[in-house]
Amino acid sequence: MKRILKFKFSFILKIIFIAVLYFSQFNSAVMADPPDKPLRPQEWVEKMGNGNWMIFNIEPDDFTFADVKYSPQILDTLLSIGQTGGRLHFRPRAILDSSTFTYDTAAVNFLSKMIDDMMERSMAVCLQYNPLWGEEEKDMTSQAKAIYFSTWEQLCSAFKDKSHLFAMSPVIETHVWQNLGDKDVMRDSLNWLYDSLTVIFRKYNPTRIISYKPWGAAKKAELYTLAFPFKGNHADPDSGYYVGSFSGSYGMGNWEDYGIWQNYTLDQLLEQMMHAGKLDKPDFGIAYAVRWREQTGIQIWIDHWEPDYWKDAEWTDEQNLVYTDYLLDTLKALGIASSGPQTRRLWDNDNNRLFNDDFTRKFIEILKEHDWRVPVSLKNNNSNRQLLHFSLKQKYPNPFNPLTTIEYYLPKSAHIKISVYNVLGEKVNVLLNKRDTAGYHTIKFNAGGLASGVYLCKLEAGEFVSFRKMILMK
Repeated sequence: MKRILKFKFSFILKIIFIAVLYFSQFNSAVMADPPDKPLRPQEWVEKMGNGNWMIFNIEPDDFTFADVKYSPQILDTLLSIGQTGGRLHFRPRAILDSSTFTYDTAAVNFLSKMIDDMMERSMAVCLQYNPLWGEEEKDMTSQAKAIYFSTWEQLCSAFKDKSHLFAMSPVIETHVWQNLGDKDVMRDSLNWLYDSLTVIFRKYNPTRIISYKPWGAAKKAELYTLAFPFKGNHADPDSGYYVGSFSGSYGMGNWEDYGIWQNYTLDQLLEQMMHAGKLDKPDFGIAYAVRWREQTGIQIWIDHWEPDYWKDAEWTDEQNLVYTDYLLDTLKALGIASSGPQTRRLWDNDNNRLFNDDFTRKFIEILKEHDWRVPVSLKNNNSNRQLLHFSLKQKYPNPFNPLTTIEYYLPKSAHIKISVYNVLGEKVNVLLNKRDTAGYHTIKFNAGGLASGVYLCKLEAGEFVSFRKMILMK
């Protein structure tokens, strides 16, 4: 009898040991230790790369990406098409207790698990947050302020251990600020709000990234007019761990004009993309954002963009694809990350796959071509894409004044064109436009007639396009 009891006890101990070992391994896999140091803004921007906009309207009983049910498979699929990060737009009003303004625990745990899933895949994450809803958005009443500040502190505390790949962005929707009217009043109000929210954030997260993005009517107080750095941030942007997000919705252009593309050349549309932005205002164009980054050192990223195909469908498929390709070429060359198209535009939840219409297939191929994680020469072995093995680099020096040498490699004889652009997207020189032989080649560039600044060297060879950044310092 004793022998039987001893055997049973030993067997139970083995079962317990195996169970403990199993669950400890599971937990270590799911909750991997973060690196010794949290990512700096530039590293976070590089990881965000060509990201994805994940709308996240959490309800107590139905956790979804708006109209897309979440699963880790979605993340794997997004990674497979070059979506290296994501912006989670969190509207948690429905899961707040109306008297205490505390979160529904199950919803917060679910959101935490989703963030962990992204971080395990080395995806950059930005949680964009606004808890106000309906009537609460029409004015910043005392109750609205209490909701905003108390729930913000709850999130800052709940997610304080996710610093290595995680940024947070407090946002204000259109209606909150619509009664302020005067631009200066709106700017001062936003400065007060961001100062207050930053102090709370830094209480729990001294070295985590915070992203600032005015929304809706609040965009009248342009980002560049705000009082960086806000309270709690270090004066040095790189030490302060903060980034700015500028307007980038729907291709960053004036869509009233885009609907009649037949009256415009592609160059004119690209000029508007670089200069005018979505609101047809120079302060929202890509060129302005780049110039602002060069002046302040603050890293920037685009809130999101989408082709017109998913909005008003006023462009043709070809127009959408050409514009998207150039936009992503430009963003990658300038080192500007984006939160990209919405998951719900790509994912067919019923069949657990990407939408399979002809436009989406072609659009996804463009996303793959602009995958920030994989060198161009390694990411596509299709025999029809032999030109992917072309390469372009600035050999020496960089920065330069005023002479530099550019090196390029051709795997076979081809007609190539090498051009130089300024940060405004203006072509300032064509260095080469001819058929050249296979092999390594060098070409001199004399920028004696140009002003100091950042320039882009562009190589075109058939379908292959490559950019390199050059810095002229006189």
